[in-house]
Amino acid sequence: MKRLSDTEIHRIFGSFEFSEAGDGRIKIDPSWVRGNIVTLSFPIVGPVNCHRLVKDQLNDAFRELEEKGLSHLIDVDDFRWNGGCFVQRHTKLANGNYAKSPSRHSFGVAIDINPAAYPCGSTRQQPKALRDIFSKRGFEVVVEKDPMHFEFVRFATEEDGRVLEAGRTGKSLKGKEEEDMAGAFRAYQSEKPEKDSFIEGLYTGKNNFGHGRVFLIIRVEKGRSYPAQEGDAKVRVYVIPEDISKKIETHSFDRVIPADNRPLVFELPKIGGFSLHIEVQEGSPVLCAVNQHYS
Repeated sequence: MKRLSDTEIHRIFGSFEFSEAGDGRIKIDPSWVRGNIVTLSFPIVGPVNCHRLVKDQLNDAFRELEEKGLSHLIDVDDFRWNGGCFVQRHTKLANGNYAKSPSRHSFGVAIDINPAAYPCGSTRQQPKALRDIFSKRGFEVVVEKDPMHFEFVRFATEEDGRVLEAGRTGKSLKGKEEEDMAGAFRAYQSEKPEKDSFIEGLYTGKNNFGHGRVFLIIRVEKGRSYPAQEGDAKVRVYVIPEDISKKIETHSFDRVIPADNRPLVFELPKIGGFSLHIEVQEGSPVLCAVNQHYS
């Protein structure tokens, strides 16, 4: 998998101002850190700081390792003392110096695993089972002779066990279109296992949406695990165009989804292919589906 360019990283995860802190370290604008870096307790390794847009993918990778009995592939003490994800510093070069650009660790989208056994400069490779699981979740070893360094290269897709949806402006549909949307929503509910139908926090994935008319259907979930009294859901929807010249902010938006069990329909922007991401910021989990009309 090809490593993303600095431009692509900035476009997806945002840019920040920083000051020099010496010895390759930097001090990032605290407002950017507050808005983007979160702390979660992952299976096996415990608390980790990372970018909010990749937290679920990393959590899923550690969870799968644990569920498959592969926890022993990670040296937990080494990870906690010498590894980890979010570190405010410049990119470290092979000669020990530092580049001018911030490291992917500064964005919270790279993670070092087993650095003692697989240090920078080593020609050894991490166990294939470990690499395969992180690769499935969108993290690859992309730097030659840096086998401890797993870096974000893509958002997890539906085939990875994630579902991805998003939209632009809410609208009411009538007649045939409304029936089509309701049908698509019911089909989505019947096809997806219950545990995969809920969105808690960020649910991500990628598809080549944008061909024909594309709609998002979204409503608050009133399942057994998520009672209706949790109320409305405040969501942030991210639309990330494949065309890197187009800005994410242009089509991303905030919405409040009322807890009355009625699906809201959003028509997605006509910008060609794009990735879709949704974050539930407050309130109830939500359930989503995407439907395409070719006309």
